[in-house]
Formats: sequence, structure tokens, C-alpha cells
Amino acid sequence: EKPNPFALKMIPINVMSIMSGPSIKSYATPADDSGHDWYHNNALGSTAYVLANWTPGVQWELKPNPNYWNKSEIKNGGTIIKTIPNASERLNLLLRGDVDVAYDLQPKDMAGLKDNKDVRLIQYSVPWPYYMGMNNTIAPFDKTPVRQAVAHAIPYNTIIDKVLYGFGEACKSPVAKGMPTSDFSFWNYDTDPNATRQMLQQAGASDLKFDLAVLQGRPQDEQIGVWIQSGLQQAGVQVNIIKMTDADYYDKYNKKQLQAWIGEFYSWVNDPLYHLFWNFHSKSPIAAAGYSNSTVDKLIDDNLYETDASKREQASKQAQKLVVEEAPWALLYQLHYTIAVRSNVQNFNWYPDVATRFWKVSKS
Repeated sequence: EKPNPFALKMIPINVMSIMSGPSIKSYATPADDSGHDWYHNNALGSTAYVLANWTPGVQWELKPNPNYWNKSEIKNGGTIIKTIPNASERLNLLLRGDVDVAYDLQPKDMAGLKDNKDVRLIQYSVPWPYYMGMNNTIAPFDKTPVRQAVAHAIPYNTIIDKVLYGFGEACKSPVAKGMPTSDFSFWNYDTDPNATRQMLQQAGASDLKFDLAVLQGRPQDEQIGVWIQSGLQQAGVQVNIIKMTDADYYDKYNKKQLQAWIGEFYSWVNDPLYHLFWNFHSKSPIAAAGYSNSTVDKLIDDNLYETDASKREQASKQAQKLVVEEAPWALLYQLHYTIAVRSNVQNFNWYPDVATRFWKVSKS
């Protein structure tokens, strides 16, 4: 056993909720000793709300917990949360006042709300990098010089201006701004298609072409893909944009079968070595890029549970330098996480697990 320097950052996230021991035992079976199957379809929490109604895939209704220990802190009579896949529909419901809060609106639509007196945009600066992933285990991205060359042709500033409408900023390290030890000084990928063309010639990959997977559910990703396609076309590279359903995208992502893709990774635990492990350790079960560097692995292994802050910082920065240099990701931007609410909504809140504590929210 080792001390955990990020333990206090883990405790508040929603997957660390306190569970009832007696109830786990009562719903356990010989094949399911934790009662997981029962909890998959039922809620038995100790927080401010209880689950009143739930229609999977449609909506769930939360009501105040009559047994909550601090009832005076519950600021409303309950919350209804609806699943509305279409961003334009979410926007229209917000504008009509049919909903009070709308998540994940399109950047262009949010820009149009800035002067609307009935709506307020709440923005959080969070270390949430978006990137173009390149599969390091299959051609052509199994060659570091090819990945580096591609990273030089992406029009980063254009993407932030034309697609994000300012709801994002440059991200020049996999440890984004706002995460401890973030260091942008290792970045050297200025947009330069001519440099890309020259580097690909030196790497023997002048006729480079590849597929770029984008999620249908994130329309801005397709727009970003078009700008990437255009930037690389100037360097003589052919990019084929593949629009994929969530199911197909994540199936291939999890199986590490995507050649290149637009992705994002936000760590609920705001710790650099924790973040680097999940994305760049060769033994990470979820790192789709398949990046492998023994020095990076050792830096993470030796310092993940190190309690000396200066040693952790040094290890993090060394790992950042190597990852930026070897470019398993082309870092596109980091998100300004923005939520649109009706102007009378008060006490809206942000938590690192991106789960709003609605029991704290009220309306004037």
C-alpha cells in the first residue's frame, strides 16, 4: 500500500458515493455479490435527492430526500432532467423557456446568445483537451516523423476562431492549462504546410493519405475535420473524413481500430500523472493511440503515488516533453466548458465530475 497524493481529489466524484452495506447484501446474489445488477436499474443514495421516476433514454425526475441530513440546503422542490440528442432542439427549448438549463450547445449558437437578456452563459475554464488522435500501432502513424509532420499542418487558430467562436483556446500540452504542472514550452507545431510536405518527403511518405473518424453527435468535429483536411491538402496529404455513429465510433475506438480520429479526454481527477497514465502509459486499457515509450512509462510508474510535489512536477514535465515531441496526439484546443441557462437561474455550480448538484440550484 502507498499514500495517494490525489486521494482527496477522488473522494468527491460521483462514482465514489457512499453505499449502504446492508442494502448491498440484501440485493446480492451468488453470481453478483455486490448487487450490481440491482443498482444498474435502481438508486439508493444518501444525498439530497431521491430518484422519483426514470424513463431510460428519455428523462429522470429527482425529488428532495425526506431523510437528508441537511434539508435547509436543498434549494428547490426537485429537478427533471431530459435527454434531448439534438443541439438545435435543446437551444429552442431554452429560448422558449421550456427548459432552464441546456448543455452542449453548438459554439455558433452560443455566440448568438451573448446579447440575449433571457439567457446567461456560464463558462468554466477546465483542463479539457480535444485532439486528433493518431494510431501509433498501424501505418502510417506507426512512424513518429509522420505524426510530427501531420501536426505541423493543422490550422489550430482557424479552428478556434471559425469553429469554436472563441469557446476554446490553444492547448499545447496533453496536460492542459488548469491542471497542475501544465507546461506549454515544449510545443513547436506552428501551422506550416510547407514544413509538413518537406518532413513527409524526408520520411518517405509523400503520398500520405488516411481516414479521419468524427462523431456524428458532435457536429463541430466534422467542421474541425474539414479544416484539418484543408490544411493537410496544402501539404499534399489526402484526408478522408468518416462520419460515424456513437456505437460504431466507440466500438472501434475501444478496440484501437481507428486510424485517426477527433477525440477528447477530461480527467475527473485533476492530477497530471493520473491523466498521463490513462492516455499515454503503454499498459493503459483505454488509450486508443497505442502510444508506447518506456521512459514515459517509468516516469509515470515511479511518480504516480510519489508524495514529493517537486518530484512529481519534474516527472510530469519530462513526460509532457516526450509526448509532445512524439505526437501521438495533435492537440487541437482545450474547451471553455459553457452552459446556457435562463437568466433567472441562480447558484449554478461546477464540479470536477461534470455532474451538476441541482439541489443547490434555484430560480428567482
